[in-house]
Amino acid sequence: LIANEDFQDLLATRLATLLAGPLSDENMVKTIEEIAAIIRPEAAWEEQRWGTPVSGWESSVDYMIRFCDGRAQQMIDSLCGQLGLNKQQREYYFGELE
Repeated sequence: LIANEDFQDLLATRLATLLAGPLSDENMVKTIEEIAAIIRPEAAWEEQRWGTPVSGWESSVDYMIRFCDGRAQQMIDSLCGQLGLNKQQREYYFGELE
């Protein structure tokens, strides 16, 4: 399937669409921060009840945010390498994102 040019076009187009919106680095960080803000008040209660330090949870949130930094570019690089896209094809699909 990955050798099929129509599938490659569909895959690259879909990835570009997602990376320009819901999977952009900025949107992913925003989503993580929003969810963390909802959970954060409960983390103190969990620490009190189970003895699990909030700092460990905060470190995990920070790790997820750092993971998002440059992730879209890594995904573009990976897909282009996997599909063997040349510079012109890469520009066609991902030019606005780079």
